[in-house]
Amino acid sequence: RVEHHKTRRPAHWATLEQSFNLAEALQTHAKAGTCIIVDCLTLWLAQCICPDCERPENLDWQHERSSLLEILPKLEGTILLVSNEVGMGIVPLGEINRQFQDEQGRLNQAVAQCVSKVSFIAAGLPLTLKG
Repeated sequence: RVEHHKTRRPAHWATLEQSFNLAEALQTHAKAGTCIIVDCLTLWLAQCICPDCERPENLDWQHERSSLLEILPKLEGTILLVSNEVGMGIVPLGEINRQFQDEQGRLNQAVAQCVSKVSFIAAGLPLTLKG
């Protein structure tokens, strides 16, 4: 899937796959005049909190989250964050699934508070929620 997306992008775009330490990666690569697309926060969250995912033993989701929220307003360039809205369907079965849905909603709300623009896209149509 990643390879398919790469073929559709301009040749000068770079791809960085970053499962953890997202704030650090953004701070390293965000520069004036650049554009970074984070695709997507939902997958990042899943990798950080999923009990079956391979991750560093010392990974602390709350630290990952707070680091991202702290750095976002300070970054130079244009940062586009893609995230799924997982709370619009039925309540999922299973406690871990409900916890994920709740945490995704909290993450989306927190990110929306610290950025200047927020759009909701459905059926390819943007709806401006902020900015």
